[in-house]
Amino acid sequence: MAIAHPNFWEIRSPEEEVRALRAASETSQTTKVVKIHVVPAQHNVWAEAELLVLGPEQFEALLGRLLAILKAGVARFAELMRKSEPLPDKRIELQREEVTRWMHGN
Repeated sequence: MAIAHPNFWEIRSPEEEVRALRAASETSQTTKVVKIHVVPAQHNVWAEAELLVLGPEQFEALLGRLLAILKAGVARFAELMRKSEPLPDKRIELQREEVTRWMHGN
């Protein structure tokens, strides 16, 4: 049994693709059952959760859990992507100005 969450993250630049590959790797390593796939040709990211079941009864019994696991994997990927976003230049400049003022006692 496998379910997928296609196209849940759009990749807008080559830099974001690198960040997505890192986040996908970490998510896939740390979130059991969920695998994150970066699809460069489509400029997006997919998530997939897969379990082996013996029959329809197990499928019905595990579907809710599998959906929850898939949702958790997507959330983890999104969290890692947000954490890896570069700071806007203005924020960095402001921080440098504050450090300079502090160093000089202004």
